[in-house]
Amino acid sequence: MTWRERWLNLCLGNRQDYENACRVALEAIDRDQVHAESVHLWRALRGRFILVGQEVDPTPLSVRLWVEVAASRGIWEVAESFLAEAAKSEGLAGEVLERLRADARMASPSSEKWLDAKGRYEALLTDQALSALDRADILFNLGVLHNRVGERDRAIEQLQKALEVNPLHEPAQDRLESFGVVASVVG
Repeated sequence: MTWRERWLNLCLGNRQDYENACRVALEAIDRDQVHAESVHLWRALRGRFILVGQEVDPTPLSVRLWVEVAASRGIWEVAESFLAEAAKSEGLAGEVLERLRADARMASPSSEKWLDAKGRYEALLTDQALSALDRADILFNLGVLHNRVGERDRAIEQLQKALEVNPLHEPAQDRLESFGVVASVVG
């Protein structure tokens, strides 16, 4: 059984539940109520499930979502197996793989895994070649993680840094607003 098939079995249960989930997701996509990155994943999964025998090529986005589902359920051996197989079959770069590992730990319900994710994100930020969009996303994630462990001031600091890097980072703006902080962007 391939890692994709294991993921489908792990996450989706029986066929009827999956088809209903796909139908709801695709209706939301048609109404533009779903984040653009989700469109590819849902269409790929729908195609894989409904069109018998069709293979779905994983993308870093879909691999991340599959790994995060396993991690959120605390099934680390499955999450790591997905990552190892995807890295091997898709030739994922080291920094992409490390980002996927950090994202998986952030999805975990374990505060121990959150601390591990923080360390991984901080290490990724030392890479000078990191794109501004990735840097802003990582800073946002650090803000979320600091908030989860009760470090509100550090969370706000990281969210503000995310906006300095990418003034259009809406999740950072929204999160700051939820803290009652006006997002100030130097332009």
